[in-house]
Amino acid sequence: MFNQDPGAEEAAREAVTEVHQALAANLSLEEFGQVALRVALRMVGGDSGTIMLLRSGDQVLQIVAAIGPDTEHLLGLTQDVSASVAGRAMRSRMPLTIKGLDNGSAYPRDLLWTAVVPLIVGRRVFGVLNVNSDRNSAVAEVFTARLEQLAEHLAPILVRY
Repeated sequence: MFNQDPGAEEAAREAVTEVHQALAANLSLEEFGQVALRVALRMVGGDSGTIMLLRSGDQVLQIVAAIGPDTEHLLGLTQDVSASVAGRAMRSRMPLTIKGLDNGSAYPRDLLWTAVVPLIVGRRVFGVLNVNSDRNSAVAEVFTARLEQLAEHLAPILVRY
């Protein structure tokens, strides 16, 4: 599923199982998003992340789930799709891996990498899964590929919210 590593295969199966169990529990969007983010962070050794979904006539992305510093301040925040990295990933329909965000960026702390993965169902791109880390930048592209495959499982669930 994710690569040739048997340990990664087992971790991937466990992750998908956990996501589907959360779905069966009839959780709210925020609760399901928290489960999905914990799974994503565990899979790639990330330390923070968000799920952002399109709102307001597809003009803005709203943070609907977050894990990391200032989580309580992030929930509900919006950003213009046209002027954001998340929007760029959505327009390209491809994940973006960005290495070396420093405090000169809009993010409040230094990061070694961030992955922004569009959430897609059919032809519709409706949000992004964003995972950050302050370690492991050498394998960021491998982690982004894993997140892309996880997003394929999350998207059909999240689009219902």
